[in-house]
Amino acid sequence: MIIFLPINLGLLLALTSLIFLGLGAHLLIDGAVDIATALGLSHAVIGLTLVAVGTSIPELFTVIVASAHKEPDIVIGNILGSNLFNILSILGITALFKPIPFIGQIASQDIWILLIASLFLLAMIKAFKQLTRKLGLMLVVLYAAYIIWLFCY
Repeated sequence: MIIFLPINLGLLLALTSLIFLGLGAHLLIDGAVDIATALGLSHAVIGLTLVAVGTSIPELFTVIVASAHKEPDIVIGNILGSNLFNILSILGITALFKPIPFIGQIASQDIWILLIASLFLLAMIKAFKQLTRKLGLMLVVLYAAYIIWLFCY
């Protein structure tokens, strides 16, 4: 059921949502930095784990619903589109405001893991033409191994 709102109310809700989004982002970053400091972890590890998972939860629910509705194009499009948008647009827009140095672990290791994971996904798509439960489980296990590696390294 679609509910149409008066334009003024719609604009007010959109503006209010943007304000709360900004506040939520600020609180997420402050909380992540506090957790990293308290646990003696690098900010990169918290960004690669807690912040990454926290900001991806809406995508997870979107793809679960799309999958339940048998909409594979929505599932793949959301995942690929989100990654492309984050890498190209978000990094680009952020760099317009302040340069982002790629140093340390992210530059020397994590960017390569991202590249390898992307190539691995490409190979799976080419070889199998679908993502089965076994392949999905393998991806989750690989991500868990990556997380364990981050915390142990």
